[in-house]
Amino acid sequence: MTDLQITAEIYRTLTLFHEPGSVIEIRVLGIPDRGKPHQASGYFTDFQTAAKAVASCDAFRSPSGIYFVMNRLNPALLARSPDRLTDYPQATTSDADIIQRQWLLIDVDPDRPKGISSSDEELNAARIVAGDARDWLRTEAQFLEPIEAMSGNGWHLLFPIDLPNDQESTATVKSILAAVAATFGADKTPDGLPKVTVDTAVFNPSRITKLYGTVARKGYEIGGRPHRRSEIVSVPDYLKPQAEKGESDAP
Repeated sequence: MTDLQITAEIYRTLTLFHEPGSVIEIRVLGIPDRGKPHQASGYFTDFQTAAKAVASCDAFRSPSGIYFVMNRLNPALLARSPDRLTDYPQATTSDADIIQRQWLLIDVDPDRPKGISSSDEELNAARIVAGDARDWLRTEAQFLEPIEAMSGNGWHLLFPIDLPNDQESTATVKSILAAVAATFGADKTPDGLPKVTVDTAVFNPSRITKLYGTVARKGYEIGGRPHRRSEIVSVPDYLKPQAEKGESDAP
């Protein structure tokens, strides 16, 4: 992909998950440093500026991963780092800062040692299991078709929801994740596939998820474990008008 295409894909991601003009947080983890890697954070209303800043950071600073907060947050947070990425942030988005749950994340990740990238075989296993989980949720729980994305090392399903940020909603999300994990977790992985895990820890409202279009860099690229550029794989028809608008306005 060219630099312009990468920036456009990042912009598309932001406009697909958030209304243009709303405040979003982008968080950069594992920025190489002389000592321990550090993080950066920025709050943006200008998604074109955000996409360009992210693409530049990804290309020239080689962080372990770049993420964004997927739910709607308090717009007052813009004052922390307005339309820029700030190293060593004093504060990032907390659960109390979320004003609405907009997305339910199902994160299917291959079992492997911590701090390394997945192999192609492991990634494919995550894709297969995520597809089974998608079909089960649509049939059993009547969910709409989700956005599907490859996170770099695993597979994501993102279902649109509209829930307040309260204890009842948190309990609902926890129960859904627990049900998916019980049905499709490591001990349920089909024979012949590497084991995969459904992450049950992604229930909190301020959850960050991969900013699709950026690279996942875990460990070194050796032994068939590459650093991959994350990507949105499919967008359901009912969300495509918004996605297409993002593409037409892309920088």
